[in-house]
Amino acid sequence: MKFSIYNISFNYKLLPTLIFIIFFTLFIKLGFWQMDRADQKKIINMAFVERQNQPPTHLNKETIQMPIKDIIWHHVTLSGEFLNDKNIILDNQIREEKAGFLIYTPFKILKF
Repeated sequence: MKFSIYNISFNYKLLPTLIFIIFFTLFIKLGFWQMDRADQKKIINMAFVERQNQPPTHLNKETIQMPIKDIIWHHVTLSGEFLNDKNIILDNQIREEKAGFLIYTPFKILKF
């Protein structure tokens, strides 16, 4: 097809033009989606920083039954002892290009 404006003529085909319009619209929508995700991440980060700056919460029977959204990212304290006779050792773990192992030790809560 041919299109003219002010003595300037343009030649274009319908299929490439439609493909361009579809992809242009798609990329604009993806850009707005990315901006919305960035706003969501900022809100989550602000909640994290705010809760990290609060004093620690002691875990007890009442706080352990709170919904997870109310206690997530809070510093917590609890009383107990490590059960050193029940260690779990994961061997052949590589960290920063050095071989080693990880030790997981259960924690028994004394006062709940």
